[in-house]
Amino acid sequence: MIYADAFNDFSVPFHLTTVEFNQRIKDWLNDDGIYLINLVDGPKAKFLSAYTHTLRQTFSYVYAGIDPHNWRKYRSTHVLAASNIPLDLEAMKIANKGVKPPEHSLMGYAQTASLLATQNSVTLSDRYAPVDQLLASVFKDFGEE
Repeated sequence: MIYADAFNDFSVPFHLTTVEFNQRIKDWLNDDGIYLINLVDGPKAKFLSAYTHTLRQTFSYVYAGIDPHNWRKYRSTHVLAASNIPLDLEAMKIANKGVKPPEHSLMGYAQTASLLATQNSVTLSDRYAPVDQLLASVFKDFGEE
C-alpha cells in the first residue's frame, strides 16, 4: 500500500496528480497493491473528478470515499483508492464490524463512476495539470462556509 497525504486546502503539488506520477506509483506497487490518496475539493468537485479520471488511466479500479451528506454543500476531504484488482468492499465492512464507521465509506466502482460521470474531466499530465484552476472555487469560497 502507498498512501498519499500531500494535498491540503491551499497547496496541491500538481506533479503528484499526473498520469505519469500514477504510473510510477503503479510500478512500485505489487500486483495486488492499493494506492490511497487523501484530497480536498469543493462542492463542484472539479479536482476530484479530474483526479479520479486521471487515476483511471493507470489503474483498473478506482473507488471514492466521499461524505454522502455534505460533499455537494461544503469543501470536503475525500479518499480515493486505486488498484488493479477489485476491492472486496463487503469484506471490508465485515472486518470493520463493531468499529465506528468513518463518515464516508468507499463507494463501489460503478457508483463512483456514475457519481462523477456528469463532470467534464481532463486527464492531468506532466504537460497539462491545471490543478490550481480546478481548485479556484475552493479558494474563492473558503471564507463563505
